Amino acid sequence: MRKLVCSSLISALILVCVGCKSELGTAKAYEAQGDWPKAQETLQKAIEKKPEDPRLHNELGFVYRKRGYYDLAVTEYNKAIKLDPYYIEAFYNRGTLFYTIGEIDKAKTDFEKVISVDKNFAQAFNNLGLIYQLFIKNFDEALASYKKAIEIEPMNPVYHENLSKLYKDMGKFDLAKEEEQRAQMLRARKGGGD
Repeated sequence: MRKLVCSSLISALILVCVGCKSELGTAKAYEAQGDWPKAQETLQKAIEKKPEDPRLHNELGFVYRKRGYYDLAVTEYNKAIKLDPYYIEAFYNRGTLFYTIGEIDKAKTDFEKVISVDKNFAQAFNNLGLIYQLFIKNFDEALASYKKAIEIEPMNPVYHENLSKLYKDMGKFDLAKEEEQRAQMLRARKGGGD
């Protein structure tokens, strides 16, 4: 009898986990179609079933951000981070939102947290480069951040474009031209995509 109860309990837990994963997948499918209300509804239902899953809160935050509900997005990212203080995707997404709404100090803090946990998160280095270049005007830090992003993902044309713009701001026009040419070459290889 004890084995049957344990077996039933394990089966129920697996179904809940599988249900959340499929709901997360369903929500992402709605996102891919641009159906943000359906994605939101799907995630809200999934959270009702499993409120302790930080992935669901993070994804709902992403959906809220896409819909322009920035306060709700921050709330969901905060919930995800509270549930998992090392969930760097939630820090990254919250940092991106803060950057979007002009809360640059908070964005910087979140991107720094991301790279303190994952030294190979190229997008966070790139975004820090933007913050240092455009808002703090610390070109040395911007240069170091862009170079680190490129070291991690050398085939990403966006990072080379950002470095090119930085070199222009620094008055290093030959280096700017080289980076712009690299970016164009990479885009041509990819067929124009990022």
